[in-house]
Amino acid sequence: MLIAFNKNKKLVQAQDAHRKETFFCCACMELVTLKAGRHKVAHFAHQKGSECEKLGEGETQEHLLGKQQLFHFFKIHNPRLEHYFANIKQRPDLLLDNNQIIEFQCSPISSRRLKERLTGYQKISHISNWILGKPYLKQKHSFKKLIQFMRYQVNLGFYIMYWDVDQSKLLIQHHIKSYLGKLIYEWHTIDNLDDLTMFINNPINVCNQRNHLIADLKHHTISIQKQLSLGSSSLIRIQNLCYQNGYNFGGYPLELDYPYYEPPLWGHQLNYIKIKLLLYLKLNLTMSKKSFLEMFDLLTEFPLMIDVKVINGFKMQLLSSWVKLGIIMIDGNLVKLNQMPNWFESYDQKLAAIPNFVKKKN
Repeated sequence: MLIAFNKNKKLVQAQDAHRKETFFCCACMELVTLKAGRHKVAHFAHQKGSECEKLGEGETQEHLLGKQQLFHFFKIHNPRLEHYFANIKQRPDLLLDNNQIIEFQCSPISSRRLKERLTGYQKISHISNWILGKPYLKQKHSFKKLIQFMRYQVNLGFYIMYWDVDQSKLLIQHHIKSYLGKLIYEWHTIDNLDDLTMFINNPINVCNQRNHLIADLKHHTISIQKQLSLGSSSLIRIQNLCYQNGYNFGGYPLELDYPYYEPPLWGHQLNYIKIKLLLYLKLNLTMSKKSFLEMFDLLTEFPLMIDVKVINGFKMQLLSSWVKLGIIMIDGNLVKLNQMPNWFESYDQKLAAIPNFVKKKN
C-alpha cells in the first residue's frame, strides 16, 4: 500500500515518509513498516502474521508503480490513493472527485471476487473503471479472463483498457469483434487525460475489410473440419447436438456465419446457440420471441461490466439478421420458421457453395 497514518493520524504517502517515523494501516490501525530502496517502489507493509484482510497484500512492484503513475495521470480529478470504504470493506487503488473509481488489476481475479467488488461499488453509487496490467497486456491470460473487464461505449465499441508502466501510458484495445471465429480489434495509445477525453468523445472510423471474404470463409470452414478430424474437445458438445439430429457440424448452413462481424460476447458458444435455435424451430416451427432471446442467457455468462441493455440490443440484431436472411419471420410475439437453410452433406460441397453465397449476400 502507498499510504498510511502517522502517529498524528495524518495520511502520509510512502514516497514522502521517513523511516524513523511510526505508521499505521488506515483500515485496521495495525503497525506497518515502510519499505523503500533504490530498485523498489516505496510502500507500506503489514507485520508478518497480520490478520488484516481489508487490503491486498503481496503487491507487485508493477502494481505499486502503476498506482503512482495513474495518480498523476488523473491528477486533475484530485485522486485519493487507497481510500478505504468501511461500509463495503473495500479499498480501491484510486478514488476520483467525480465518484469514479480506478482499479489497476495486475494479478488474476476470479469472476466471483470481481462480481463482489463491482457490487460493492454499485452499493455506494460509484462507477469503477478497471485498467489491466502487464500480464494481461501480454495476453498471458486467456480471452475468457480478459473479457471480464470488457466494456462497451458507442464510439469505442467493445473495449478493454491497459496501463503500460514502462511507457507510463494508457493503451485501449477497442472495437473488439468476432470475425468468423477470430477476435479482431484496434489499438490506441493515450498520453494524457485530455487525449483520453477526446478519444472517447469522438466517433472512430474503423474499416471492416471484406476484400478476402470468400477466402476467409473457406479458411474458416477448413479450420473447423480440421478440428473435427482431430477430435477437438471444444467441439464435442456441438458435434453431438448435430449428430443427434442427423447432421454433421462441419456442414452447418453458411447463413449461420452471417453477419460476419459479431459482438465478442458469446465466443465459441455462438454457433452452439444458433444451431440449437435452428433445430428447435425445425422441430416446433414456432417459439416465442422471449424464448428465442433467452436462449443466449441460458448458455452464456456475459461480461460483468456490460449493461444488460447493450447485450439485449445485440440479441435483437441477431434476430433481425435471421429475418433478413429469410430463416424466420416475426408474427407479433412469435418467431416462426420461414425457410430451413441448406445443411451441406459434405465438406467439399460446402466449400464449393461459398463463392455464390457471398455474391448473393453482398
